[in-house]
Amino acid sequence: MWRKRERLVFCRQVNKEGRLMRTIVFALAVIAALVQVGEAQDQSRSFTAYGPATKSCDAFRSATGTQKQTYEWWVLGFVSGAGFVYSRDNRAFSETDSAGIKSWIDTYCADHPIDSLPTAALEMVDELRQRAATR
Repeated sequence: MWRKRERLVFCRQVNKEGRLMRTIVFALAVIAALVQVGEAQDQSRSFTAYGPATKSCDAFRSATGTQKQTYEWWVLGFVSGAGFVYSRDNRAFSETDSAGIKSWIDTYCADHPIDSLPTAALEMVDELRQRAATR
């Protein structure tokens, strides 16, 4: 009789542990899914920009002299940095020259005067990435 009771207690314990294990596995699966969602959100277009990050495209277009050159050099550095990251990660990134970047940014800013200069630079990076993908 005692053996039956021990077996019954053991079976109940195994059953409880099985439910606990299923609960733990489920919780880990939920956590893993949440982490993947968080990582996907981290890959959004949110970043900290230094330099003329608060300047609009209109400010870029109306700037002259040294101020205009400062904005242009900032954009060139941004695009160059993106090109470095893409090449380091073995991802395609189309090449152009400084005059092409300046002209593209100027055209973009003429069409989108209230966008920020970093937004224009990001759009330039996307354009170069897309061009490389179609080649």
